[in-house]
Amino acid sequence: KGKMRKKKVSEEQSQDDSLLSSSATDTPRRKKRRRRSSQFVKNEFSLSTSIRLLKSSLKGKEKILELRILVEAIKCDKISELSHVDAIIKCLRPYLIHKSTYIRAATVRVYRYLLQYIPMTAMILQKYRVELFMQRMFDMAGNEKFQVLHFMQVLAKQTDTSPPSCLVQGVVNVAIDKSITSVKIFALQIICQLAVNHTKVLAEVNGIDILYQGALWADEDLRSSICTVISYLANRAESRRYLLPFTFLMSPFVQDQN
Repeated sequence: KGKMRKKKVSEEQSQDDSLLSSSATDTPRRKKRRRRSSQFVKNEFSLSTSIRLLKSSLKGKEKILELRILVEAIKCDKISELSHVDAIIKCLRPYLIHKSTYIRAATVRVYRYLLQYIPMTAMILQKYRVELFMQRMFDMAGNEKFQVLHFMQVLAKQTDTSPPSCLVQGVVNVAIDKSITSVKIFALQIICQLAVNHTKVLAEVNGIDILYQGALWADEDLRSSICTVISYLANRAESRRYLLPFTFLMSPFVQDQN
């Protein structure tokens, strides 16, 4: 029995060696594994090939794989020109209304990394009006809502362009949910960032009031951040007018003394 077991192990080892040989590297499974690797992105990535595959009739898992490859390419600085960004955003726009929630979430993830790594991406996103396709994702559950909130987190930190009001309204709608969840807390953190960088847009969708409400139920760290944001807004003349209820309440303490 010991000899037979050793023989079986040696046969399995030889089979594994044959799978790792060069003759086996062209199998579909190994191609997918190779394309997933960062080494492939660094050495063999082609944007034209990736766009051509995304426009073709790929299966769901293969589409998600190509979207992940695009993210790795962005991280590795394989995509830097605005013409490339324009081509990617235009190509992926139909994916925002795909029937699969995983593909929609993966598409928003690509947009988020473009926004994070490449300047002027926000202007191209507004050019193709992708916010009209993304605003409905705030009403979805799971990873789709999570990805669009991450997208807004990156957009809220940028000061060169104003975020679309419909997306800001989506963040506010998440923050006014009755149940206190991690998603609601995340939305409130984004609102704090929006209040600092894009006060006017947030005030237009009644997002300032969310800060007052959040100060009542948030934990100690987040409550401290909210109070800091409100104090910052009250200390600036251009943003103080958006804090009318708070200004009236604190007027005896902030009026100039002659």
